[in-house]
Amino acid sequence: MADCTMEGESRPRGSAEGFPGRLDMGSVTRALTTALVMTLAALPTYALAQGVASCAQAPAPRTAVADIARLIRASYFDATRATRIANGLEADAKAGLFDRYTDPRDLAFVLTKRLSTEDRHFAVSWAPKGNDATTTVAALDDSDTARANHGFSDVAVLPGGVGYVKLDLFAGFEGPGSPQQAAADAALRFVAGTPSLIIDLRDNGGGSPNMVAYLVQQFVAEPAKVASVFRSRTGLDGYELSPVASTLPKRLDTPLFILVSARTGSSAEALAYTLQAAGRAVIVGERTGGAANPGSARQTADGFSIFISVSTPVNPITGTNWEGRGVTPDVAVPQDDALRVARILALEAEGKALPRQAALVLETLKAETAANAADQALAGRFGDLQIAESGGALRLVQGRRPLRTLVPLGADRFSLAEEPAARFAVERAGPGGDITALVRTLPGGGEIRYPRMMEMSATLQ
Repeated sequence: MADCTMEGESRPRGSAEGFPGRLDMGSVTRALTTALVMTLAALPTYALAQGVASCAQAPAPRTAVADIARLIRASYFDATRATRIANGLEADAKAGLFDRYTDPRDLAFVLTKRLSTEDRHFAVSWAPKGNDATTTVAALDDSDTARANHGFSDVAVLPGGVGYVKLDLFAGFEGPGSPQQAAADAALRFVAGTPSLIIDLRDNGGGSPNMVAYLVQQFVAEPAKVASVFRSRTGLDGYELSPVASTLPKRLDTPLFILVSARTGSSAEALAYTLQAAGRAVIVGERTGGAANPGSARQTADGFSIFISVSTPVNPITGTNWEGRGVTPDVAVPQDDALRVARILALEAEGKALPRQAALVLETLKAETAANAADQALAGRFGDLQIAESGGALRLVQGRRPLRTLVPLGADRFSLAEEPAARFAVERAGPGGDITALVRTLPGGGEIRYPRMMEMSATLQ
């Protein structure tokens, strides 16, 4: 191979993130480290600096492909497909199709692109000899996931009383009392009193099926009836059931909404798919990545590693899984609008008897669209308020307080995107006349009037 240098292991962004739901979950924890590298470190196309090494350590492309083909033939969960995939690789290697990829990182990338059309979890990487990737990744499991709160990156009660949990990684755990379980329990307790709940998986690439099963049991009466069965070459390989029984009250009737995107993969898809199939959650967003088959990494003697699926999940309700197809949302919307839409659905799911503040929030969310532009005639100074254009929208400024974005509600009324229960009305000098003041209605029913002042710049600098 030609000489070249690199800094560390190469891993395409399409790295696998899903892992087997075996009865013995120790192998899952070890396999989870692959997901930790990608999900927590937010890796670019080539990632993880581990030190400079010479590509001369890597084998010739034909040798590397032959080694990878042998691993697939020996380990992939479907023996028939494994033989076909391996034979195809060996034939193309013999024909010289890979000879030009003398840089092992390039070969790894090309093999990943090719193999991922067969199974979304296939991923090839390369690290020079002496690069102890396993030790490095294990360290990520212990410290980096803890710094990331074991995947629970945001928990909130949104305006209107909707619970919100953002989960960016399914951290692995084995038994009761783990910090991962504690993080999950803390998040769920924080939103325990909300009448509806949104779980945001738009940035979640996957992780441990243990966390999937732990969360599923919070929302279904009989988890065993909705748990996927994992099947491998040898038959039944396990069930996606939690190793720990939750002590939290179940939320069997809470309206539940799960946000997904094309980034949502593997175990994150498993949570969405399982609760959707059980009729327990409404999925909102874009179709997911379509990586269902869990597995683990296999190494060659010359520095290449390939993630190979060793089992496939079968949902007891659908009789299949989401491999290659992804999870289809019940409500298909652009992923960046999924939260707003889910908040509307959550509030509407409570029925018509919403409290006043929640009803005001719902009205604002429905009006909050790009096509609903604010009246530019509002720009100007009103008492100690200033309204000016910034970033293509009208903003409200009051002293040193944070900017607020106007949301027109029609009939000379508007709200604020950041304070959706806020209400302002425009006061005019007669019907259709010039704007003379803004009037803010207070939650208790009082009003504050802001008279229009001398015109100033209509653009915030």
